[in-house]
Amino acid sequence: MFFVSVFFGLFFLILLLGLSSSKGRAFFKVIQRFYKENLFYAGLSLLLLLLVFLFLNAIQKTTPPLHTLEQNLEIQDSIFRGFNQEMFSHLLQNHLLKLQENPDSPLMSAEILYVLPTSLLVFKEVTTEDKVLEITVKDSLTVMFNAKSYGLFNRRGTLISKKLQKKLGNEYRVSFAKPHTIIVNYKGNPWNTEIKIALPILMAATKNQVDPPLLMALIKNHDGFIPVNTKPSLERFNNIAVDLKKRLLEYKSTDDALASIFFKIKDPKDLPIKWWKQSLAQNWVEQVITDFKTYKSYGFDFIEFQKHAENFE
Repeated sequence: MFFVSVFFGLFFLILLLGLSSSKGRAFFKVIQRFYKENLFYAGLSLLLLLLVFLFLNAIQKTTPPLHTLEQNLEIQDSIFRGFNQEMFSHLLQNHLLKLQENPDSPLMSAEILYVLPTSLLVFKEVTTEDKVLEITVKDSLTVMFNAKSYGLFNRRGTLISKKLQKKLGNEYRVSFAKPHTIIVNYKGNPWNTEIKIALPILMAATKNQVDPPLLMALIKNHDGFIPVNTKPSLERFNNIAVDLKKRLLEYKSTDDALASIFFKIKDPKDLPIKWWKQSLAQNWVEQVITDFKTYKSYGFDFIEFQKHAENFE
């Protein structure tokens, strides 16, 4: 009721100040005489005042966001850190990696964690062996792979570093320190939320057999990567993936499935006929499809990334 109280407080203050002067009292007498002689305008003024009251009251009753954007960013960052630690622990528990014991080891950044599966694939492709790699986290953006268990390593170490450099791109620096160490350092800009969120979305997409770029585009346009009306949760991605999978099976096309999400309908028969003629719905679906194509072009591809996801499952 804050806005309503302020509005009427100002109204009665102006009224009181007006009645305290002779000119104000004379003015209000003219208004009083006018409304007595013109009941229509009096009723119209009261109706307008009522509408203003209802409008201000409706604004006040609007549900405020559960958290501010800054609070949700903090919560989501905490979720990412927990997710990263869980994924790294999974690699260790499945004997894919062995962490060199060091009580002062820093937390591994997402930029490094997310390339561990790619690194394992390259080691396997070059050496054709499945052996446990010992790693050392030098700092949050640098990891060292110790390949002593692979025996003579000069030629293979050079091949691995070159192949891994090509796969990871220019934002990473891969080097081979003889006789057995491959060093990977991330030297690009810090990842934003959109990039950090890729792996959790990929895993939700893989689990529910939906195309990751489509799920990514839908989440971006659904409530956004960082919604302020709900508490950030990785489970949210899975719930959206489950719903998307169901709708893709029920509707004739991807566009219709997305439109049903826009209209928040549960049954295909409730989808408006020629919904694409409604500009808001058409623009929203087109934006999801545009983002889908963009993520696809970035290489966020189901087949390629599924190889990586298998190491985290």
